Amino acid sequence: MNPADAGAHFSRGNVLYSLQQHQAAVECYDKAIQLRPDYAEAHYSRGNALLDLLQYQAAVESYDKTILLQPKFADVHYNRGNALHALQQYQAALQSFDRAITLMPDYAQAHNNRGCVLNILLHYQAALESFDKAIALRPDYAEAHNNRGAC
Repeated sequence: MNPADAGAHFSRGNVLYSLQQHQAAVECYDKAIQLRPDYAEAHYSRGNALLDLLQYQAAVESYDKTILLQPKFADVHYNRGNALHALQQYQAALQSFDRAITLMPDYAQAHNNRGCVLNILLHYQAALESFDKAIALRPDYAEAHNNRGAC
């Protein structure tokens, strides 16, 4: 592997991530980012690995960098929302889920997770509407059915 090739470090990180070696994957993504600071995919993948490591604040920071580079990437807003939810930053999580939905209106998981946050914030009717939207998009989405029933 060429140590000066950001893409090679990124690819190695992806392999390690798929093997659930998340910390080693983060180290590879860090090398890729060091070589190419504008490597949006490396920032995003780093955030995902950190999310899996339960390092939520660091994940949010990686997602924020990704958003600066690729603001119209719905998945990064969705995963940012998940990290913020874990940090109990519910208003910010809601904003991230809303942005993901704006970018990809048929994002069933974002509608579902939006509903979860709205439920926590005691906005029950809006939560039900979010769960209903997730179910309309994916009628077999058991988690959304369960969340709707618990609301």
